[in-house]
Amino acid sequence: MITISSYSYEELLPIVGENMPSRIFTTNEGSFKVKMSSVRMECLKRNPKCIWCHREGNVWLLQAGKRGAPQVKMNCFRENCPWCAKYYYLRASFNEHKFERPHLNLFHRAPNGGLTMMTRDHIIAKSCGGSESIDNMQTMCCNCNSSKGSLTWEEFVIKMGKHVGPH
Repeated sequence: MITISSYSYEELLPIVGENMPSRIFTTNEGSFKVKMSSVRMECLKRNPKCIWCHREGNVWLLQAGKRGAPQVKMNCFRENCPWCAKYYYLRASFNEHKFERPHLNLFHRAPNGGLTMMTRDHIIAKSCGGSESIDNMQTMCCNCNSSKGSLTWEEFVIKMGKHVGPH
């Protein structure tokens, strides 16, 4: 995944969410048509804060992944890494390297600069019959969402009971 550009949460808030039209984003790397409407975007717009740890999304990153690229951490810091070194991707055209369509992801940027992705969580997991509707979505950071998995909220609270949390 490469980051093409970044925007403050407040800057894009008026143009993301349900029934919003796609927008053209012009960056130093080119112009990109970006989808602004989805259940995920509406969930993050309604509440940018993780319901468990209270990290709050404060920066949108316009990102694209290379189709077929292996899944690696965002920054492995290996010099000249062909999969995640930013300069490698940005020197080549998006068409030449078959990038996915750029999209917006919401992140919590900590004071030390660390990034944590904000995600939508299915309140009732899809595997347990939960729907894709906005009424079944809540915002969680990727760390908390990963810990919750397909657990119910009650099961998650019990699991996390030994850890620091809001409840």
